Amino acid sequence: MGDDVVRHLRIKPLAGGRFAYFWEPSKTLKALGLIAEALGSDIAHAKQRALTLNSIADEVRRGNRMGDNGPRPGTLSCLFAAYKVSHEWAELKPRTRKDYAYYLEKIELEFGHLMVRAMSARVIKAYYRRLTDERGVTWAYHVIGTFRAVLSWAVTEDWIERNPALDVRVRGPRKRKVMWLPEQAPIYVTKAREMGWNSVAVMVQVFDCIGQSPIDVIGMKARAYDGRAMSVTREKTGVSDAPIPLWADVIADLDAYLATRPKLHPDAPLFVNEKTGKQWVVSTLAKTHSAIRAAAGLPKELQLQDFRRTAQTEAGAAGATADEIRALARHSTRSAALHYVHPDSRYVNSAQAKRGAARNERARSVPEKLE
Repeated sequence: MGDDVVRHLRIKPLAGGRFAYFWEPSKTLKALGLIAEALGSDIAHAKQRALTLNSIADEVRRGNRMGDNGPRPGTLSCLFAAYKVSHEWAELKPRTRKDYAYYLEKIELEFGHLMVRAMSARVIKAYYRRLTDERGVTWAYHVIGTFRAVLSWAVTEDWIERNPALDVRVRGPRKRKVMWLPEQAPIYVTKAREMGWNSVAVMVQVFDCIGQSPIDVIGMKARAYDGRAMSVTREKTGVSDAPIPLWADVIADLDAYLATRPKLHPDAPLFVNEKTGKQWVVSTLAKTHSAIRAAAGLPKELQLQDFRRTAQTEAGAAGATADEIRALARHSTRSAALHYVHPDSRYVNSAQAKRGAARNERARSVPEKLE
């Protein structure tokens, strides 16, 4: 069924060769108060509902009724819409709201037309298994985690008596262990400059130095840098702390980069895309990173986010305490700090050296036996 058969009926491909249908009103209809609606994956149902919505749209155009189609009461689409205007939604951090909205959209394409009370553990379990097979454990983990959160809210609002998603066992993604080797960052930086991406070269030096997420660095304003240290607030959690001192070579390269740009307003982006002259976009930086990494001949699994794990593991190996690592990385809890640290041979060697030193000290403190 194409768009020429039923007006405003749209088809969205899903993984595994399946399709989801939804009704997408024009800008004119949206201005009149009509909103998009997920119609599920059953073509017959989707067509019938789209025809009903088109009839409503015609009435709205003629001025015979208000544009108030909205999601049908009791459906998951209705639940998601209610959740997004709740106090609980407003209290979420902006980054979390963005992630939730993204995953809820995926769930709505599948189940938006179904009644909330019709959702069962068995249905969600089958959905989880399909997501795992089609998109992997990590994707399924995040989708079902979001589903759980909203259904738990539904319980508190008397939509349902209990949360069926809590009865589904979900595997967490494996702890990522990839780290940058000391010689890899300089190779990357050199190749980035050769390819004309000086801003990326300097950003990578900053990533390597302060161990922050790419999204927190590309969003930095000029006022974050005082010529000696970098002020950082994590977008995801809002956690901040004292400015992070930069190493001398990083300061020199950052100053050289900034010298190539006009004098910056304190609220201007610290780093800009050479092609657009604007602040880097996460997706664009990811694509550019892939091109630089490939050209430099570095392992495909290396991600910019891995500098965060690298910095925290290095700090731990150098003897930094959990609280020191927490302050550097802007973690909200100690357990979050420990999640990023991946003990390696440096930890083993340090532990053995400390054990040996302690035994030697103990031996020296025991008086020699009298002959």
